[in-house]
Amino acid sequence: MRKENLLDKRIVVNEQLVDWKLIDQEVVFLHNKEKVFYELNRTATYIWLKANGKKPIREIIKGLITKFLINKDKAKKDTIEFISGAIKNKIFLLV
Repeated sequence: MRKENLLDKRIVVNEQLVDWKLIDQEVVFLHNKEKVFYELNRTATYIWLKANGKKPIREIIKGLITKFLINKDKAKKDTIEFISGAIKNKIFLLV
């Protein structure tokens, strides 16, 4: 999928594949198939918490830029990379 097409998509966490909690303002999740724990940093946690199917990825990136005062191009690149990997591994689902 082209990056520009991805920006208009909405995502949700695949609750069938992962169990997660918010601990000290960071998401920690267990990948049930791999039996591996992952801890997300603050920006990835922000994306994770916004992955509720309500806003397109483009809007999540705008919120990320505003909240963390980060460079627009870097935010877009890093967010697309994170989300694309999560989709590939079925951690996020497109809705």
